[in-house]
Amino acid sequence: MARISASVYTSHVPAIGAALDLGKSAEPYWQAVFKGYDFSKQWLKDQKPDVIFLVYNDHANAFSLDVIPTFAIGTAPEFTPADEGWGPRPVPKVIGHPKLAAHIAQSVIQDDFDLTIVNKMDVDHGLTVPLSLMCVCGERRTVPGAIGAALLHARKGHPQGYRDVRRTAQRSNLGYRRNEPSTARSARRIDQ
Repeated sequence: MARISASVYTSHVPAIGAALDLGKSAEPYWQAVFKGYDFSKQWLKDQKPDVIFLVYNDHANAFSLDVIPTFAIGTAPEFTPADEGWGPRPVPKVIGHPKLAAHIAQSVIQDDFDLTIVNKMDVDHGLTVPLSLMCVCGERRTVPGAIGAALLHARKGHPQGYRDVRRTAQRSNLGYRRNEPSTARSARRIDQ
């Protein structure tokens, strides 16, 4: 059974990714920002999650205005960083988890949650910046959960969808460790 051990929230401002990519994290302007992630990075190293399910808003990079899914799940074995107009970020490809992604997709769709399955997509700074801040991009297997950015302003989230994903992870039999939730300041149990 898979278990969601924590929920972590962070910014994904493109300038943060650029500062990392250009080696500017130690500059005075950026020091406080990156120092703020020390605790969370250490927590993630200590917890060693098997998979990261990262929910982020796509910025019309994986999807164009021709196709805007409300919610999409990436089921590919790997995801390439998107070219957002100035070239892709110089980070490793994101390693996916097709088996877990397919299980989540099948389960939530059977529970009447409208989810788009994406077998190939590029991932933008919405996914790569949080991974770079918390660990090394490509270091942890990741299931991308993309939200169509054009729809975010019209509808502020879909709480039932997140409950469906939690319930699916709890009843899966994929054999993941059952870590107890951390008391990390940056982490919050998803069932509270």
